[in-house]
Amino acid sequence: MPRVKRKLSNTRVYHIMCRGIEKRNIFLDDEDKTTFLNILRRKQLDKNYSYLAYCLMTNHLHLIIDEGEEGISKIMQRINGGYAYYFNKKYYRSGHLFQDRYKSEAIESDYYLMAAIRYVHNNPVKARMVNHPEEYIWSSYRQITGKKNSVTVDKERILTMFADDTNEALMEFKAFSISDNEDRFIDINDKEEEKEYAKKITTDFLYKHGKHTQDFKQLEKGLRNELIINLKESTSLSIRDLSDVLDINRNTIQRIISNS
Repeated sequence: MPRVKRKLSNTRVYHIMCRGIEKRNIFLDDEDKTTFLNILRRKQLDKNYSYLAYCLMTNHLHLIIDEGEEGISKIMQRINGGYAYYFNKKYYRSGHLFQDRYKSEAIESDYYLMAAIRYVHNNPVKARMVNHPEEYIWSSYRQITGKKNSVTVDKERILTMFADDTNEALMEFKAFSISDNEDRFIDINDKEEEKEYAKKITTDFLYKHGKHTQDFKQLEKGLRNELIINLKESTSLSIRDLSDVLDINRNTIQRIISNS
């Protein structure tokens, strides 16, 4: 089946979403995220395009880009190609890192752009990784509101959509960012967000008990059972999904939950 032709943006602005092949994680530690941000910065040098927002999750990422005169396909080829080269070299792997080609949607108005930026910045909030977008250090929210970052986001363009005065614009931006909404943009599905949340619960639980992530299978049965019950009560994931997250037998999970 031939690929569907991408919808071109009249404004040259696109919301981009990239995810790992076979739903695998594309960022395994903070160094990976830092490297990706450095690649964003380097690839933009001396090029006629700009970043309007970004957010790095675990197995996917969001970008909002004004392609300028560069062309969005060429931009994404440079970014994803550069990061895949780094990732494969670091982790001694080969082959594709990202699933198929990236997803994109055209942003055709200032309000749609404002809503898209809000959606991107609230990804970690929706995934219950943080309570407020400002708490998440791997998005452009903190840079727009005053924190320094290695990636140059067109802060002035974003804030002038809210008000001419900078202080007033910042207040409006912050209020808009946490306002109730029904934003719908390209993303991974809700189950994937639930799985990310389950992984965060697992990591926090292990850290609380002085364990590393890779130590899960060596947990004492009591702690293991406590974690599984906690995950079942805190998420809407099925037994099969929990088995995928924890990499343990479904029957074991079913038995623990049934006996709780």
